[in-house]
Amino acid sequence: MLEDNLLTLTVRDNGLGLPEVTKHTTFGLRGMKERIEMLSGEFMVHSHPNEGTELTARIPLPNSQEEER
Repeated sequence: MLEDNLLTLTVRDNGLGLPEVTKHTTFGLRGMKERIEMLSGEFMVHSHPNEGTELTARIPLPNSQEEER
């Protein structure tokens, strides 16, 4: 979804969920979090056993008027 120059991406599954979401969670998720934060964005993981997992990334996009300057 794109709203007010903020791109929001959400991915959900209905699987087993991650056993525990911590700062030590898999390298792939940590890498995505680092890359999104480098863009001044935020990355969230919500997961509970047997309830699936939801990943949300919010990334601010440059204002097109600022780019023209």
